[in-house]
Amino acid sequence: MAAVTLASILLVFSSLTLAYPAHSLGTEQRKIDEDLRTALANLARLKEAGLNVTYFENLVVQAETQLKDPSTQQHSITDLRANLAKLSNQLQKVVNIFGRDAEKGFKAFTVLIDVYVLKAKAVGIAAILVDTAEQLFEQTTADAEGPSWAAMLTKAETLLEGVKSILAGKPISIKVTRTGEDEGEQTEVSIASIPTSKDMVKVYFTEERLRYQNNTTVVSKNAFINLGNTLIIQRQTVKSVQFPSEEKEIHLGDNAGIGAVISLSRVSNKLQLDKTEYDVTVQSYSFEQNLVRLVLTSTREDAGKLVIIDVDKSFMKNYLPREITVRVDGYPAVLSQTVTEVLSGTSEEPKYFLALTGRGLQIVLYIPHWSTKVVIIGSSASLAFQISIPNVVGENMEWWATTIAAAGLVSAVIVGKLLGRRMGW
Repeated sequence: MAAVTLASILLVFSSLTLAYPAHSLGTEQRKIDEDLRTALANLARLKEAGLNVTYFENLVVQAETQLKDPSTQQHSITDLRANLAKLSNQLQKVVNIFGRDAEKGFKAFTVLIDVYVLKAKAVGIAAILVDTAEQLFEQTTADAEGPSWAAMLTKAETLLEGVKSILAGKPISIKVTRTGEDEGEQTEVSIASIPTSKDMVKVYFTEERLRYQNNTTVVSKNAFINLGNTLIIQRQTVKSVQFPSEEKEIHLGDNAGIGAVISLSRVSNKLQLDKTEYDVTVQSYSFEQNLVRLVLTSTREDAGKLVIIDVDKSFMKNYLPREITVRVDGYPAVLSQTVTEVLSGTSEEPKYFLALTGRGLQIVLYIPHWSTKVVIIGSSASLAFQISIPNVVGENMEWWATTIAAAGLVSAVIVGKLLGRRMGW
């Protein structure tokens, strides 16, 4: 669309009330009128400040044209109204920031226009990064006077720089795996490292698509995005029956980056472990009866404190059939009720959060201080006899302690039965 001026937009807007179709009358029309007026007024202020607002002018005109078109479907009208209201609010935030600090206002405007421009082009990991940047914009502009405002907006800029690198075809490290292509459940897992001028963007992204017999489709997208010592978890669920509905949430954690990503699966009756190591190394691992034993190590003081462990359904069904518990160096890790507890990065004891996914189970494990750690994952029953032994004793001592404890239990049971027979119980 050719560039238009604010004067031409206002001229079109002056005839807007009479031109709307019947389905836009009343309260809904007044709300649209208000959002349009607010958007246009804020664009005029930003233009006076020397900013190029042509892109947003065109967006407003396009929305205006579609809303007046009698052939526009009702569900499209609903989306247009929601998008117009959101843009109006976002522009108002930028104007408010400009009123206090022109430099911060310019930064906020740059992030916002990049979000809109890149959103139209991005797919996959790029799309989730754009969406996360927009949510960071929303959070930071809501508290423009807060101490972390500038830092959070810088993180949004970094994510958008990463998106531009992806779209420009610049070299990035990415590993993609897909499962269930011909089934009702389809999963895509992407693990990427994207260099930027400010920081390395590490992304662990899963997209699960479930299709039900009533033709309902549910798409769940989960992203762990690591920027330095900050971890952003973005969750998005889209349910499509007749018209799609969408839910989003975002969680932020400082001092809790990703150290490693581990995937446990069962393929052709063979158990396997796949790993992506950032600054935490999987030194060794073993699959024992209803137990998974991991030896994790890192010598870096700034190593990521989170280890993401994905366990697929077939692995769980055949190997970890009961409720899951986790021990670190023989001691029970604390089960957190919310993922925000794990993301806080302030606890001095290991914690973990469990989340059911379409593929199985996800364990987000928090280790406050790294050295060499022995992590045992298993059912409550299988870990009931784990004896806590200090790290200095050695890696294999925990296995021997478990074996001895289990053998002692079996011996006690056998002796009890023999005594029972002898006593006539």
